[in-house]
Amino acid sequence: MDQLRAIRYFSKVVGTGGFTKAAKVFDVPLLDEFGTLYPQIVLFEHKLTIT
Repeated sequence: MDQLRAIRYFSKVVGTGGFTKAAKVFDVPLLDEFGTLYPQIVLFEHKLTIT
C-alpha cells in the first residue's frame, strides 16, 4: 500500500466528511477489485491500530 496515498485519502475523507465525497474528489472508485479508497483507509487505520 502506498502510505502517502493512504494518508491523502484519509485526510480527504475527514475533510469532506465522507468516503463518497472523497472518492469523487480523487476521481477514484469507493470500492473496486484493486482496493481503492475505502480498503486502503481500512488497512491504513489497521496499521496505525485505529478503530
